[in-house]
Amino acid sequence: MVTALVIVLEDDPGLLDTLAALVPAVADGVVRDALLLSERESDFLRTVADASGCGLVTAGAPDLLAQGARAARSPWVLAIEAGMVPGGLWMDDVADAVTAQQPSVFTLRSRGGPAQALRAAALNAAASLFGRAPRAMGLVAPREALMGATAPRVRRLPSPLHDRRGQRRRS
Repeated sequence: MVTALVIVLEDDPGLLDTLAALVPAVADGVVRDALLLSERESDFLRTVADASGCGLVTAGAPDLLAQGARAARSPWVLAIEAGMVPGGLWMDDVADAVTAQQPSVFTLRSRGGPAQALRAAALNAAASLFGRAPRAMGLVAPREALMGATAPRVRRLPSPLHDRRGQRRRS
């Protein structure tokens, strides 16, 4: 149904959490395939891509998401930063967004103190009120929209998106 575009800004161990969250969606048919998007290749990314069956796309910062969208096999994509983990009934929400042909973003959940909570609340409000949100919020959109010059107007999904960037995996 969708191609997952996982944006890797650095060799963050949170990438493994993001990929692990996508596995049930692959089994349920919500996620068809996944691509790791990065500005540079590394041994870490090549190893993770090979082990997880993901493709690897490298491009400069301004074109990274557009290049990933061009390489996507599905007409709809889920663009998500490595270390961000969807929760709740996210697979149902993504399937509903695609069925309704409605670009959407998740509800951002902060980690940390009051400053992060305030930032998350502001981003969630902007997504709800103005239909705009940063890609860190997990964007579900037609691939053509990501290849264009303007970002699609979005609605906010009730499913949470948890920020695990920079956190070490627990054994």
